[in-house]
Amino acid sequence: MTVAENIAVVPKLLKWPAARIRGRVDELLEMVHLPPDEYRTRMPANSPVVSSSGRLRSALAPTANHAVGRAVWRPGPADAG
Repeated sequence: MTVAENIAVVPKLLKWPAARIRGRVDELLEMVHLPPDEYRTRMPANSPVVSSSGRLRSALAPTANHAVGRAVWRPGPADAG
């Protein structure tokens, strides 16, 4: 899975529209100071945000995405369900 696919796991489970997922991926990459155009399609093992094992941080990305999303945004009508 690419970095973007890892970040998109939870939003896909929440059935977010594709455009919203793409925006969220870019937002989170920018939040950790990584240019989205450069890092979106990289494999986690080739990214500076991954531990030496290549798994730990990429496994945590979807969880962090969900936690940050809920802490920053109040659910709106589209998030109900």
